[in-house]
Amino acid sequence: MSDNIKLGPCKLTYGTGQDALVIDKTIGGVTLSITPVLKAIQLDQFGESDYDDRIVGWKVCVTAPMAETDFDSIKSALTYLQEVSGAAKAKLVDRKLGTSMRGLAKQLTLHPLENPDADVSDDVTLFLAAPVNQVTLGYGFENERVLRVEFKAYPKAGADPGAKENFFCIGDPSAAA
Repeated sequence: MSDNIKLGPCKLTYGTGQDALVIDKTIGGVTLSITPVLKAIQLDQFGESDYDDRIVGWKVCVTAPMAETDFDSIKSALTYLQEVSGAAKAKLVDRKLGTSMRGLAKQLTLHPLENPDADVSDDVTLFLAAPVNQVTLGYGFENERVLRVEFKAYPKAGADPGAKENFFCIGDPSAAA
């Protein structure tokens, strides 16, 4: 029975393959929020009462307080910033107005640290996600510098609005009905 009690720490993998950013050092815990966007259905016969609610969208986000805040981590996590480099110098700048966040989005996977890497049964996968929050870095002497990144999910490439599994899955993504 105690095997059902899970500990919370996880690692996040943002992107796939060689260029993926692995976030395995966080402070304050990672938070997953999944909220269905509902359309209330009201019928005359039931007055102002809701007769039903229909799912018309999803709001899915992950908040990760990153403990590693070096240049490369910030560059990899905050895809809405763009690197400008030359002559062994580099900086991050704001992207041009009108840049598509969906175009910058990548897969985001949360994997519980208590599970071996091969055990993806408790993983959460956002098929397409991008950071959308403001950057706030504290530079206090008494605290660690933490970069809080909030990832927002978008419909995956090739998504079918009339089908399921467009935004996320909890568990093994290769599972099929």
